[in-house]
Amino acid sequence: MKGLAFYGAPNGHAHLYLVISDINPDDGTVLCVNITDSANIPDKSCLLNVGDHPFIKKESAVFYWQAINPELNSITHGIKLGALTQQANLLPATLAKVQDGAKASKFLKPKFHLYFQYF
Repeated sequence: MKGLAFYGAPNGHAHLYLVISDINPDDGTVLCVNITDSANIPDKSCLLNVGDHPFIKKESAVFYWQAINPELNSITHGIKLGALTQQANLLPATLAKVQDGAKASKFLKPKFHLYFQYF
C-alpha cells in the first residue's frame, strides 16, 4: 500500500520505513526507503522536516542507498505480529516529495528503478 509507514528493522536496522510504490504485480514487492538523521548521510535528494510526518522530530533524510523491496504481505504480516509498528500514513505531498527524491538520487541502486513505473 503506497504511503504506508512503519517502524522496525526489516533489514537489521530499526528506522521509520516508507512504502513509496504500488505493488509490483510480478512478485508482490514494494519499494521501501528509510529515514535517518540528515547529518548521517551524504545524499540530500530528499530532506524531511517536522510536519512532513508525525514521527519526524528533526531534519531527516531519506536513505535511498538502503532501499529495500520486501513483499507487501511480509510487511502487513510483521505489523500484525507486532514485529513492525505501523505509523501514520504519508500525506500525498510528502509521498510525492520522497518519490521525486528517489528519481533524483544517485544513491538509489539501479535495480530499484523499475519501481518508478509503480509510483
